[in-house]
Amino acid sequence: MEGLQKIIDKHVKSGLYPGVEWKINHKLSIIKGKSGFLNLDNKQPIKMDTVYRIWSMTKPIISIVALQ
Repeated sequence: MEGLQKIIDKHVKSGLYPGVEWKINHKLSIIKGKSGFLNLDNKQPIKMDTVYRIWSMTKPIISIVALQ
């Protein structure tokens, strides 16, 4: 998973994303990590218990499937 962390760190440092938190559950193991900031203005880091807003992605996904 070090490879995944390096890729995410690269994208955050390039400015593509302000911050990323990830978690992989596979069978009985849980692998998680984070990189970047929750707030870029005051450089507040992402916490492992951060609550995110997830907007409705149903319409764009269904549109792509319909076009295919």
